[in-house]
Amino acid sequence: MSLPEPPPERRTPQGPVPDGPENAPENAPESAPGGAPDSSPAPWTVPTGDPSGAPPAPADLAAHRTTVAFLADLTRLLLDTSGEGAEQVHRSVGAAARGLGAHADLVVVPDGATVTVTSHGELSTVTVRGFPEAFRMDQVIALKPLLADVSAGGLDTPAAARRLAAVRDAPQPYPWFLRLLGITLFAVGFAPLMQPTWYEVGTSAVLGAITATLAAASDLPRWALFLAWIVFTAGTVLAFAVPVRHLGPLLALVYATVGVQTGATKLVGEVGGTFVAAVALGAAATWLGARPRLPPRLVLLLPGFFTLTVGSLGLRGLTALAGGYPVEGFRDLTKLVTIVTAVALGLLVGAVAAEHRPGAAPTA
Repeated sequence: MSLPEPPPERRTPQGPVPDGPENAPENAPESAPGGAPDSSPAPWTVPTGDPSGAPPAPADLAAHRTTVAFLADLTRLLLDTSGEGAEQVHRSVGAAARGLGAHADLVVVPDGATVTVTSHGELSTVTVRGFPEAFRMDQVIALKPLLADVSAGGLDTPAAARRLAAVRDAPQPYPWFLRLLGITLFAVGFAPLMQPTWYEVGTSAVLGAITATLAAASDLPRWALFLAWIVFTAGTVLAFAVPVRHLGPLLALVYATVGVQTGATKLVGEVGGTFVAAVALGAAATWLGARPRLPPRLVLLLPGFFTLTVGSLGLRGLTALAGGYPVEGFRDLTKLVTIVTAVALGLLVGAVAAEHRPGAAPTA
């Protein structure tokens, strides 16, 4: 009877290694009493997700994606139609997520939000862009009952998504001619509060009608944006009692300022582009103001100066601060101060450069 062969001995460069527990191979499974190998998990294994290691079910993954898409669309529409600040957007989306059996964390800034959604065992993060401008109040009104129903758990995700799409894609409640009339009446009714004269009411009616004609068709084409500067400059002429014969030079300065700012911004950024445009405007207004037939520099600067103003940056900064986002709020307020400083310095540099040009005449 032959004897069983011994197991092959393990060798190292220093020679054979004797058997023994102290020389067992690293990470070798321990033996249970009776010689059977231990079936417990290896100590270096850390289970994650599903203990079975199975991928998420297709139905769960599809439901999660539907929930994420709905909450992202809801956030975007709330940003576009919200005048109540970042905190209200955060509360509304969070309540809607809980009503759908999910959880949403938001980081909201004045012009966007990052939404992190956890549902059906999955987690996703999406970035949404949007900022309230001339929003439609009919959509604001329609969103209120939708948010209430979703937050109370009365709608599943597909039904909520359909209702949200209906709100987003709803047609304008009034035809274009009524919107035109509304904008005109708004301008005429507001005018006496600023300056209680018939001149103010009349000019507001005319300019309101022209602006309404451009805006009544909702989204403005590029040619309408081009024409809007004509309306703006004409309004400046009428509102500040500038003789109509000076409309041409003022309009030329407006378009030149906008063109320089647009081109320079693409090259050196917003602050640098604003500074360059202000230098060009200050120099041109100073040089043209020295001409006998043209108005003084102050008049020539006026409409071009308004094209360089910072718009809603201050309001956005204060809104972010009130909504509990100090970093974004102070960033916008800092940008406001920076751009205002760039405009002031640019106009000063341009004026000084034009006044010290050889042969330049003194300006008024």
